[in-house]
Amino acid sequence: MAQRNGKRRRTTVLESPLSATWTPRVRERAVLVGVGHGIDPSDLDELAALADSAGAEPVSRIVQTRSDPDPATFVGKGKLEEIHRAVHSTGADAVILDDELTPGQLRNL
Repeated sequence: MAQRNGKRRRTTVLESPLSATWTPRVRERAVLVGVGHGIDPSDLDELAALADSAGAEPVSRIVQTRSDPDPATFVGKGKLEEIHRAVHSTGADAVILDDELTPGQLRNL
């Protein structure tokens, strides 16, 4: 088992189980975030499937109901704090959003 920041990582993926030189690798852990009007955590099922097929393990889903994403940070300040807590509590390596960020949002985050 690999360790990161003192936390054990349990999930491994085989690069190619038929290869003579296969080496197990640790999957990246990701927090999934969705923003929209009337959004529900189950609305992130497709995003979770895409993350999984790309080699990431979805470890948390966070949604924010709002008509439009925040122009400065995509999510509101309180939701940003919730994402921060989720990243630290799950040991996530990445945050995957259900929409593209503007250059300004990327810079602000």
